[in-house]
Amino acid sequence: MDDTHTLTANTISRIEQVAAIACELYLAPHFGFETAKLQRIVRLLKDIDPDQSSAIESRNGLPLICQIFLETMRKMNADESSFMYDIHARELAFSAELILKARTVIDIGKGLRDAKRIPPRLLVSSNFLLTDLVYYAWASEKCKCDVILGYLISASHQKGKVGGLLINQFGPELTTSLFRQSHDLGLYAYGKKSQASAPEIAYRGGFFDPYDGVEKLASGMCWTDDPQQAAWFANRRIGQTGIPVVIATELRNSETLARFEYEKEIVLAHDDYRGYEVIAQGEDDCIALEAEFKTETEFKEISQAA
Repeated sequence: MDDTHTLTANTISRIEQVAAIACELYLAPHFGFETAKLQRIVRLLKDIDPDQSSAIESRNGLPLICQIFLETMRKMNADESSFMYDIHARELAFSAELILKARTVIDIGKGLRDAKRIPPRLLVSSNFLLTDLVYYAWASEKCKCDVILGYLISASHQKGKVGGLLINQFGPELTTSLFRQSHDLGLYAYGKKSQASAPEIAYRGGFFDPYDGVEKLASGMCWTDDPQQAAWFANRRIGQTGIPVVIATELRNSETLARFEYEKEIVLAHDDYRGYEVIAQGEDDCIALEAEFKTETEFKEISQAA
């Protein structure tokens, strides 16, 4: 059946209006979706006949919806990446009601129970939706509950391929400030707290430009108490360039903001003057270091099993 016969002209008109608003919001040169426009999207979608709503979600209706969003995005943005942009704009449109519910939690919520009322889909789907929630909580200064803030900060920090979503979007200085404002109850409700005893040394693996030196890497926030884990990061570029290196720092000289069980991560405050020691540099040394600690770990496991 032709998609145009699945949806009525009235429904198509509303979807076109929704697409125009959503694409405009997504292309805005700043974080923070306008609340009034999100509310307008919700009203337009609720005005659609229930029978038509099921058609929108069906295999017959969805291709036409995708086509409307793609054409709308191409009119607003001639960039070749419009295809990906229109997918995000569509996700924004059909998440508008959830975004508004999450903002209500941020505005008036108190404690962990309310923090967990933030729709999980916004925390685990597209990064830009979660980024917007963090921006809303910070920029509007409406988040009066440090537990709810901690819940959002923990969720966003643990997303992203390199360095964490929060650091990549807001920078290390603001990220440090947001961690300081967050309550541990919220931080560790989303990301499980490390139960290991507090270490004296933290390790960090990554890459550095020989012209800049290792200082930039040492100033970063994401560390671990496991040297093998640090070496693992130094051996996996994930699009990064430079010389692989594993460094160590004494924790008594740094402010620890959080310790997560995943990857045995230690989050340190950003520090441009952090002292460090290089324990492996170059591909061969970093590979050898990871192999050495992996062998030690396996030997310990065998010994304990025996």
